[in-house]
Amino acid sequence: MHTQTSSTDSANLKNSGHIKPTTQDPALEAMRKLSRRPNESLMHIPGSKGLPVIGCTFDIIKDAPAFMQREFKKHGPVFKARAFGSTSVYFSDVEAARLMLLNKDKNFSSELGWASVAGLLRTGILLRDFSDHRVHRRVLQQAFKRPVLESYAQQLNKQLRKGIESWPQQDTFKFQHKLKSLLLDNAASLFMGAELGKESDLLNKNFVALLNATVSLVRWELPGFAWHKGRQGTVYLRSWLEQQVDSRMNSDKDDFFTTLLKLSQDPESDMTLKEVIDHTVLLLFAAHDTTTSTICTIVSMLCEHPHWQETLREELSQLTTQDLSIETFDNLPLTDQFFNEVLRRYPPIFVVLRRCINEFEYGGFRIPANTQTNVNISMLHHHPDYWSNPLKFDPERFSAERAEHKKDMFQFLPFGGGAHKCLGINFAEIQTKILLFHLLRNFKLETPIGRRNKFTHLPMPLPKDGLPLKITAL
Repeated sequence: MHTQTSSTDSANLKNSGHIKPTTQDPALEAMRKLSRRPNESLMHIPGSKGLPVIGCTFDIIKDAPAFMQREFKKHGPVFKARAFGSTSVYFSDVEAARLMLLNKDKNFSSELGWASVAGLLRTGILLRDFSDHRVHRRVLQQAFKRPVLESYAQQLNKQLRKGIESWPQQDTFKFQHKLKSLLLDNAASLFMGAELGKESDLLNKNFVALLNATVSLVRWELPGFAWHKGRQGTVYLRSWLEQQVDSRMNSDKDDFFTTLLKLSQDPESDMTLKEVIDHTVLLLFAAHDTTTSTICTIVSMLCEHPHWQETLREELSQLTTQDLSIETFDNLPLTDQFFNEVLRRYPPIFVVLRRCINEFEYGGFRIPANTQTNVNISMLHHHPDYWSNPLKFDPERFSAERAEHKKDMFQFLPFGGGAHKCLGINFAEIQTKILLFHLLRNFKLETPIGRRNKFTHLPMPLPKDGLPLKITAL
């Protein structure tokens, strides 16, 4: 089973094929020259020094949100911290988020901001800026148009229901592991028209290596180190995709991967095979890893707050259909509130990485050119000026009556914002709600007595214990 890309969608992809600017973008030229410029001193920016050499790395690894809270209370909304081999300036208010994410003056580079993981993600959409980013994004957006999302929803109802029914009942199992495998299989089916079978476990292993490498402290190409494992993981993932190229070129499949491959061979297109492979690795990575994080935190909080589990079950059970369609999403206000509150408390990414091209001033501080400037999503989501009792888990803050999230459009950014806002935001919502629909309408969820929710926060929130879960048929 795979996504049927309509002839109109395929035509749109082809028409989007001129994916490189016809003229060189001056902002891109300035940015790449800047990357070779030495950094200026940040001594005038407040912040904690941390340990020699490694700075605050261990504090951030241990509990990034708690670290951001402490630094915000000590230094205010603008502070610096050294971690993972470099010093960054963190910005923790909505005006800074608006400045950097809207990026009207083209002063903040995503490519340079994420340069530390360029060895893993190569030419993926995350590492592109300005006109270069815009034209690549236009192509990739074809995978998330409304008619295609409706097709995904139809398939996800079948795939997720079947996957849930295969999970052990009455016996406790590690939910995170079962979920991650199921979501990777779904992503491969939807975007590639591929059935993974036994290959799924090996692909998952290499995606985990890629994920761990993004926050590795020592980035040496030596066996045994997380960075080396991640690099080898990406080599395997790209090799797996490359092995399918020849058969796809001669096939009549119209899934998104095959369509992109054929586009790369179009003489009117400048999209290369390497770029197709890199985009697909990142697409598969985001489509299952970030959603695994979100669903794990949702299920953890449903077990910690069982009255909300019953509330959502009742709302979902009032729907008379056997499947959940996109059209019914507007009829799930309580599910929306819970979903959004989990994303507020545990955003998939705790910072958005950028690097400024030119010097600028903010909050009374001069920020030199070529400074790593990070939007502090974790602090925005827990800022006392924007949220009442921000450390409390309170889904009703998203109700129509309270609507705390509507004070400013840049206070709630679980999927980022601006031109680089997550492409798969709607896909993540669809997959999450469809899974909850089939899971909660049919099963009671329980974690072991005495278990406490403890999460790692880097590179994204995940339960430290794999989330042991028991599901019992209703």
